[in-house]
Formats: sequence, structure tokens, C-alpha cells
Amino acid sequence: MKNLQEEIDSEINKYLRPIGILQAISLMAVFSSPFFWIWTSWSIAWKVGLSGILAMLVFYLIYSTLEKAIRKGVNDEIEKRNLNYPKSKGNKFQDKMEELMNKNK
Repeated sequence: MKNLQEEIDSEINKYLRPIGILQAISLMAVFSSPFFWIWTSWSIAWKVGLSGILAMLVFYLIYSTLEKAIRKGVNDEIEKRNLNYPKSKGNKFQDKMEELMNKNK
């Protein structure tokens, strides 16, 4: 199961990597704004810094929303496929624990 989870994580990260790169570029814009202030003018520096901050927020929201949606879809599909397979016969202790858990719900 862990190997499958690692494979799923790598596939999800492969599709979300471009958004992560855009976040890094936005972070570099924020860190470079003081240099714009030193070398050019304050009016350019605050525009670059503010644009970088806003871009980081937007890209973070997009990244987190897409990641949650993809993970939810993948987990739902895994659950659907697992429900189609019959459960293996557990031992008496497992059956008793499941019975107690279902009783408490």
C-alpha cells in the first residue's frame, strides 16, 4: 500500500510541479523588490513586491485546491474499487472490534 501511495504522490506532484515553479518565481519577485528599490525607484519596487505577493497567494490557492480535488478523486476511485472486492475473512478479534466500532456509530 505504501508503494502505491508513493506512486500516486509522485504522479500528483508531476502534474502540480508547474504551479509550484510559478510560486517560486513569485517568491523571487518578492525578494528582488528591494534591489529594484536600490537600483531603480520605489515606484517599481513596490509594484514588483506586491505583484509577487499576490501571485504567490493566487498560485497557492490554485495549488492547494487542485491537490485536494485530485486526491479526493483518487481516494474515491480507490474506495470504489476496494468495495467491489470481497473482504478477506478476519480473525475473531478483528470481527469483534469491527462489531464494537459499528455498534458505537
